[in-house]
Amino acid sequence: MDILFDNYLMSDEDYKRFAATTIERFRLGHSDTAKMRYAPVTFMDENLKAIAKEDITEGTTAIVSLRGGMICYANNWYQSAELVISQLDYLNNNDNIDSIVLEIDGFGGQASAIPMFIDFASRKRKPIISVISSAYSLHYWIACALTDPGKMYMANNITAGVGSIGAMTSFARFTEYFKRLGIEFFDVYPDESIHKNEISRLIEEDPEKAVKKLKEELKPLAIAFQDAVKTARPNIKDATGVLTGGVFRAKDALKYNMADGVYTLQQAIALQDLEF
Repeated sequence: MDILFDNYLMSDEDYKRFAATTIERFRLGHSDTAKMRYAPVTFMDENLKAIAKEDITEGTTAIVSLRGGMICYANNWYQSAELVISQLDYLNNNDNIDSIVLEIDGFGGQASAIPMFIDFASRKRKPIISVISSAYSLHYWIACALTDPGKMYMANNITAGVGSIGAMTSFARFTEYFKRLGIEFFDVYPDESIHKNEISRLIEEDPEKAVKKLKEELKPLAIAFQDAVKTARPNIKDATGVLTGGVFRAKDALKYNMADGVYTLQQAIALQDLEF
């Protein structure tokens, strides 16, 4: 279950929900053999009419929906960077696609997913706008990495939100659970492997030292996140919480230059069509 033991770009409450869902699916025996979890993709023609994939012609807009949690590799539980990027590459190289809209409603995910989006950004050929219901943590970094300047929109001024710029990690202990099953583990390390699984061992032996070491490891990730946001949005205001994990509804997101306007999906696409 190494999906749980990673660095995350999400809030602690979202992580707990994410972890609980993952553990429950393992408990119930769900496997990764089911259909992979692709991001929903829909299409609109120049008249903003929904069309099927087989009917796309020149001038089509593709809408890619990023929803829920995001992990690195393909699975049947959560959206993954691996599959989302494969879909974006298809759209990016399709001459009938004029522009791409990211419809974002996500709470974050594995930090290891972001390099794939950064890599895609280096080869994108189509205009990309974002319409955000929620883009917290990893999903906000994704929006910053891929969205054209001035094209990050909040979907409404009631519940839409962005932020949670920061990093975290978490460990789950299963010792007591396994003991109740009559299972006890004994770990042995040779002298040549004194740093092997160092954090896991410190969690049990010296939690304070483990926390200090984890903070040191997380710091470069948090700084990289802040730097990426400031590069994508050079006019962002460094107000309380903006770059340190606070979350903001549309009004404050616009106030602090974390977004560029409030438009519904159709309004944003219509505006895009007028500009290109």
